[in-house]
This record gives sequence, structure tokens and C-alpha cells, in this order.
Amino acid sequence: MGVEEPDIQVACGLITCGRKMLLQKRKFDMLRPGMWEHPGGKRERGETLEQTLRRELKEELGVESEILSQIGTCLLQFEVDAHITLFAVRIEGDPYPYEAEELKWFEPLDAVKHYPLVPSGYLFYRTVVRYFQRTSR
Repeated sequence: MGVEEPDIQVACGLITCGRKMLLQKRKFDMLRPGMWEHPGGKRERGETLEQTLRRELKEELGVESEILSQIGTCLLQFEVDAHITLFAVRIEGDPYPYEAEELKWFEPLDAVKHYPLVPSGYLFYRTVVRYFQRTSR
């Protein structure tokens, strides 16, 4: 008996500049409107999660990307089960919010304390902090 796949698989990117990370604000006609999230999206049939993330970053931000490493996963159980994977990403180009209300660079603690995040944003907080600690040496 195999492990059942979650309803949705999502790939999202931790895009950094110095000690800050890029988040996007969800549009007001979307689920969880006005909340901040790491850019990314749902995996389509036949894609790897890395392919998903590169496609989504091109669509959402208009940038090319290089996946550096997988840094965390979480499972959210709401209307559907969503398995979310966070990747460290390097981008080329200036990101633009093609599919979001706005983009903003945040220090992780500032984002968690002062802005409404999607649930995975809170779940990935420690993972993000550890990533910054490892890469700032």
C-alpha cells in the first residue's frame, strides 16, 4: 500500500537580497486575499517541482531563475491537502508583480510580526531564518 499523494503540490521560492526576502501580496480576488507569500504556484502534470517554480517565477514576476536548493517542506490541510516545497532561488532581472498586488522585500522577523502571511509563510519562518544564518557566514 503506497503513500497517497496530496491533492496539490506547490513549489515556492525564497528569493533573497542581503538579509531580506521577496514576498508578493495576493490579489484581492484570490483565496486568502491581501496576504503575503513566497512567489510560486501549483505543479502541473508532468512537471518536476523545480520546473514548476521556474515557470511560475517567469509568469508571476517576469524573471528567469536558478533553483539553488530545496530548503523546506510543509503539508497544509484546508479545503484540500497541499504539499508545499520551499526552494532557495537566484533570479535574473527585475521582478514585477504581474500576478500580485505588489512585491516587497522583507526581513523575516518583520514579515512575521507585522504583515498577514499565508499559513506556509509562518510555517517556513524558522527554515528561512536558518537559511539566512547558514548563508551569511
